[in-house]
Amino acid sequence: MTLELTTMTPPSIATRHVLAREWASATGGSMRVVLVAKAEMIDPQKLGVMVARNFGAIADAFTTEAEAISWLHGGH
Repeated sequence: MTLELTTMTPPSIATRHVLAREWASATGGSMRVVLVAKAEMIDPQKLGVMVARNFGAIADAFTTEAEAISWLHGGH
């Protein structure tokens, strides 16, 4: 969860791509990955999520912990 970070700026498109590929590789598609962040940190089109999914991850990003937990439990 990154909600408490205050000095971080939104990552570039290239950084989002690299991080998403690394997360996808690390999970090997065997676990669900969720990111909870402030809205300004999540790309409006969820580029990182799309990249992670393209590389085999089951992933999504949300602005609240409640949404993330619901998704992890199959609510989305």
